[in-house]
Amino acid sequence: MQLGPTLVDLSELHPHEATNPNRVKKSAHMHVRWGAMRARVVVDGKDRLVLDGHHRLAVAHRLGLRCVPV
Repeated sequence: MQLGPTLVDLSELHPHEATNPNRVKKSAHMHVRWGAMRARVVVDGKDRLVLDGHHRLAVAHRLGLRCVPV
């Protein structure tokens, strides 16, 4: 079992919930301001199904990131 965060390629993650475009836009500005993601994306370890962090994942796509911490 891994306890610390690891970086995972966005293409390996499988979101299943809709996101609010206005919230994604606002969050993207905050991520740029802070210079980093403040929280990890929570995924099912086996299938990489996103359990929590759909907006963080959408922000990563918007900012052109290739990986996110999970």
